[in-house]
Amino acid sequence: MSENAKVTAPAPTAGTLRSKRLRTITCASGMGAAGVGLIYLLTGKAHVIDIVLLAGGLLVTVAGLTLMRSRNPRT
Repeated sequence: MSENAKVTAPAPTAGTLRSKRLRTITCASGMGAAGVGLIYLLTGKAHVIDIVLLAGGLLVTVAGLTLMRSRNPRT
C-alpha cells in the first residue's frame, strides 16, 4: 500500500444515522414540549396539561440525552 494513500474511516451505516437522527428529534421535541409548558406556567395561564407538558418534556429530554451519550459514545 502506498504511503501517500489516505486512510478514511468507514462511513456510518444507515441504521446508525437513523438512530442518531431519532435521538436528536426526541431531544428537540422534549425541549419543545417543556418550553410550551414553561411559557404557560410563567404567564399564569397554566392548567394541568401544561404542567404535564413541562414535566414530560423534561423527562423526554433527559432520556434522549442519556440515550445519545450511552448508545454511541464515538459520535
